[in-house]
Amino acid sequence: MHARRVPQTHAAVKNVVNPLGPIAGMKKDKGRDPIWQAAWAWARRQHEPGGLDDAARLELAQWLAADAAHRKTYEEAARLWLMVGLVPPANNIPDPDCED
Repeated sequence: MHARRVPQTHAAVKNVVNPLGPIAGMKKDKGRDPIWQAAWAWARRQHEPGGLDDAARLELAQWLAADAAHRKTYEEAARLWLMVGLVPPANNIPDPDCED
């Protein structure tokens, strides 16, 4: 039996740093994680029209400082929020069957 040879391009891809960081390895069940839920809520609130007021910014800073897991999870949620914003809405993709 011969060992399967990995193509050079595939081997090179394996050594590339994942730009998504921990997002690529996210747990499937974030919905039950209270830290994730709080981090996601902060990421959403920060990007709402008007953003965070001074009191909310202070509250966020305190929450982030309370536990290293809060900051790590918030950074993950914020990256995910930004990535989702880069995905174009499906209604902006032209239908190839439509004639203009």
